[in-house]
Amino acid sequence: MTWDYRLMDGWPALAWCARLEAGGATGRVLHGPGVEILADGFCEAVWDGDFADGAFDRTDLVFGSGGRLARDGAVFVSSGTTVDRLHWHETNGTWTISNSLAALLVEIGGTVDAADRGWFRFFESIIHGLDAYDRALASSAGPVTLTYFQNVSWDGTRLRLVSKPIPQRSLESFEDYAQFLESSLAALGENLSDPRRKYSLRPLATVSTGYDSPASAAVGRSAGLEETLSIARGRGDVDDDGSKISARLGLTPIVGDRAEALTHTELIPLFIASDAKGEDLYFAGSGEHLAGRFLISGYSGSRVWDTTDVSYAGLRRGDQSGLSHTEARLHLGYLHCPVPFLAGTQEAEIRRIGRSAEMKPWSVASNYDRPVCRRIVEETGVPGEWFGQDKKAASVLLFDRRTPLPAGLQADFEQWLTHHGLINPVWKARRLLTGIPRMILRGLQRFDPDGRRPVIGRLSREGRLQRYAFQEPMFDYLFPWALDRAMQKYR
Repeated sequence: MTWDYRLMDGWPALAWCARLEAGGATGRVLHGPGVEILADGFCEAVWDGDFADGAFDRTDLVFGSGGRLARDGAVFVSSGTTVDRLHWHETNGTWTISNSLAALLVEIGGTVDAADRGWFRFFESIIHGLDAYDRALASSAGPVTLTYFQNVSWDGTRLRLVSKPIPQRSLESFEDYAQFLESSLAALGENLSDPRRKYSLRPLATVSTGYDSPASAAVGRSAGLEETLSIARGRGDVDDDGSKISARLGLTPIVGDRAEALTHTELIPLFIASDAKGEDLYFAGSGEHLAGRFLISGYSGSRVWDTTDVSYAGLRRGDQSGLSHTEARLHLGYLHCPVPFLAGTQEAEIRRIGRSAEMKPWSVASNYDRPVCRRIVEETGVPGEWFGQDKKAASVLLFDRRTPLPAGLQADFEQWLTHHGLINPVWKARRLLTGIPRMILRGLQRFDPDGRRPVIGRLSREGRLQRYAFQEPMFDYLFPWALDRAMQKYR
């Protein structure tokens, strides 16, 4: 088998889409200008091996994606995380596979149902793990299969799932695990800095005042990390600036503005088009710092570093944070390495280390307790009171009407809704009727007779009434609109 490469100058830098014909000897690959062409394949990836060997299909420590010739055909490699994925489709013996859902739908001539209100739940299902997520996305051209973490093999006639090679690493103690993280990041650093790369990559780590990102940045120094990115203010305007931590780690901090993200109207639909939520779009304000980067983050740290007894086997997660980078990173040209996914299939062993007797000195009497992170960071000389004191968040919640789209995008969204018949007399009547109780609840939110807690908070301590009161009724339609806008970059 051979590859027929076609450079698509107008495409996002790291996007690719391959088309294969059953019985054919050549696979056609459309790709953006940042995709690397190797001796026997192509990739937008970094892995823990020699770049020249191109063996990104022989490891689970791979970030990004690509395709490589195999003895009986080819193998398409997904990221060793659940914050990126592959998408593939078949019709009449023609198979199409891509790292971009938008690119794939344009190539197969498909669209999604604009009136379907279940897209958020569909993409959210990955938090239930590799054995329980929704794999088949409905399109007008037939079902599209989503694949996280596994690879996809081509045998000359069809695509099928294959497992990544996952070695059982010896992680008996903190020293074992810390050494594994540092050596793995060092190997990734050698790969991403290889002078034979056409598309230059430099590491950049996120650093907040929590646990996960400072620990990830600390071990990320083994990859040649020199700079970090902090979002100064988190949700609720809380101070979440990790610049001081970065400086103590010997790194140069870059500070981003969460509020500025909502001014980058070109990028916002890309974050939403990735997972029907878009909570990570606060990175849109720092897009200039992300191009050509290997982004080291602490996404999903709770699944391996928290000390609770919750099981996260099968790459289960607590939330879908990190997933909305998928389309935006292809456009901006960066790879994403969430450090907690390194040896993430051995989460039970890593969590056992955190609960072990040797880690007691780094454990705190709190429900926000991550001894492994605390030890990693404190042993670099960062004072313990500088991080991990309380849980904060920078995520943007578009399902809350208090976080509206920028005016220009909102007008475009409403025009799209009207075009698809989703704003009509029946919808307006329903919105009016449901809006009355929401208005009453929002009034109760402001009513705080004794200055201790608003009335609505007393009625619903878990916050369900507050969420209902401020729910954006059109949130469910954001995904098909945003996907349509993302597809325009490939047409």
